[in-house]
Amino acid sequence: MQFLKDRNLKFDFLDVEKNELFAQELRNLYENKRLNFPTITIGKKKLRNPTDKELIKWLEKLKQP
Repeated sequence: MQFLKDRNLKFDFLDVEKNELFAQELRNLYENKRLNFPTITIGKKKLRNPTDKELIKWLEKLKQP
């Protein structure tokens, strides 16, 4: 989350530990229906516990036309 804040990127934080609807939404992203978190979605790409380098890569791809 700090990575996103440091870059002034808008994001929604869905706390799956406090909200069962958010937990179910996360489970639906994965075939095994497990709570794999942290998960960050960028466009249609889902990243599970990504490094800063991975985040930068996918944010750059999102900028491309």
